[in-house]
Amino acid sequence: MYAVKGIDVSTRIRDVVEHKVSVYISLFNKYDFKVLEQIVEPVRWSLNLFSREGSVESVTTGNIVKIRSPFLRGRSCLGDNIVSIVKNVQENTVYIHRTAYLCNRFADDSFCPLHIGSEYSKYLLFVYGLKEFPQGVGLALIPHMVYLLYIGGSNLKVGIANAVKNIVRLYEQIFIYSSIVAFVENAAIARGIEKKLSSYYVKDRASVVERLEWIKRVDVKMIEEHLKNFVMMFSRHVKPLLKSVGIEKEKEFIPVIRFYDKCFEVVEKSYVIYDRDSLNVLEGVAEVEDYCLGGFTVNLGGKRYFIPYQLIRDHFIAIDIVK
Repeated sequence: MYAVKGIDVSTRIRDVVEHKVSVYISLFNKYDFKVLEQIVEPVRWSLNLFSREGSVESVTTGNIVKIRSPFLRGRSCLGDNIVSIVKNVQENTVYIHRTAYLCNRFADDSFCPLHIGSEYSKYLLFVYGLKEFPQGVGLALIPHMVYLLYIGGSNLKVGIANAVKNIVRLYEQIFIYSSIVAFVENAAIARGIEKKLSSYYVKDRASVVERLEWIKRVDVKMIEEHLKNFVMMFSRHVKPLLKSVGIEKEKEFIPVIRFYDKCFEVVEKSYVIYDRDSLNVLEGVAEVEDYCLGGFTVNLGGKRYFIPYQLIRDHFIAIDIVK
């Protein structure tokens, strides 16, 4: 049995496409936006695991695992993350050193009794809007990224990620298009922008089921329709709010990221696991296949299953690594 401690994804750029998208802001006001679309392909990935015995393992394409039912066996403690910052004025550089303390204890919520008051717990309580800004916590004081995820229809999500995690935070999640809208000095500024953008039209939370319902239906031949929807929502609801907090300036283009066509096709042809109940009935020897769209596929009994990372994140999973 292992605790899931993270997923690492490396990508390469397959193509960069420039689009001109016309949007009606009102009945008579039409604007033309330039969009720079970066199409990426996963080239390396690993699911990072920590055993109850204290060993660190990883699973990736080609590994054989034995899945035992129920697959999920409870939440694992998030441990701690200690970050120190050294600024070099002459080099105009900031050096960030991080020490991660892994924990293999069960936790009713997110932290065991040993780590309930850890720096990482204070950081997360602020990020989730439950506590005031933690002044002495290094992770909150480093630069942060503000991003948008378009997950289909009229669903747009805003989120933040610290500089240690950075763009990998995007790849933990399910999305059709993503866009990085700002890099800011610390978590307080990022959280302020996130709160400002969280409105009736932009969410700061989106369920796995919501995301999967759209991903499963994506026709890559019609992917530009999703791009138009994203640009329309960005121009109408996000751009004015960014201007109001002094972030959005006149840019030459809107940058967006999406995975290349095969990733959507793999999910469309897989048995998608929508919830933990469906996940828990899986059992048997499986071959781990590919990472795609915020999850990975396994071949079990001749069927390909897509398992979203968000369903197993920070949980113990009942698997044995065969090879």
